[in-house]
Amino acid sequence: MEFFTGARFHGDVLALERFRPGYRFWTHVFSHPDGSIVFGSAETGALLASFPARGDWAHEGRYSQEGIEELVADRSFPRRLGDRRDHVAEIIEPFTGPVIHNPTRGNFVSPNVGLYGGFLEEWGRIYERFGVPADLGLAQALVESGFSGDVKSEARAIGFCQFLPRNWQRLDRLTDHVIEVENQTTQAAYCAAYLAVLATKYGSFVPALSEHHAGSTNVGRT
Repeated sequence: MEFFTGARFHGDVLALERFRPGYRFWTHVFSHPDGSIVFGSAETGALLASFPARGDWAHEGRYSQEGIEELVADRSFPRRLGDRRDHVAEIIEPFTGPVIHNPTRGNFVSPNVGLYGGFLEEWGRIYERFGVPADLGLAQALVESGFSGDVKSEARAIGFCQFLPRNWQRLDRLTDHVIEVENQTTQAAYCAAYLAVLATKYGSFVPALSEHHAGSTNVGRT
């Protein structure tokens, strides 16, 4: 199984590098504290610049590539944040090539890393027992919940990989044991098993993760 899992994962990475080469950009989104808008290269994922979500973009930007500051400094910007983001992209893309931009979400993750970082290796092994690469499974949990076991979404999805309550209730009826639905170590096994089923269905982890996050109906539309 390890051979097939590794081959599937390697194939997915090659596909991302071909069709979404800027995918590494998202590491910057989750490694920088909240409160900024980061811009990265859509071709390499490299961080290009960051600006305060609230602040003076003409003078308070931070730049990772030379030449961008001169393009942005002393300009006037739209008041709405979304328009401001698009405006900066329009300014710098002739110089940098296509860009991606997104609000930072580091605060979503950092508190729980301190609390639960010691469990990451164990959780990773759980994913691997179900044929899901540890890095991929843990990345999913990071994005879905920030490694929290009890965080709830607006739709009332719970915990590590955001299963809906009705799904946990259905699973609870299939076993004589009580499922601790807010315990990450418990959740990891169910998350991994479901992700393995979806990866088998699609032959790829990419649409499997998409269905897990957005639902089969939304994935089917694309």
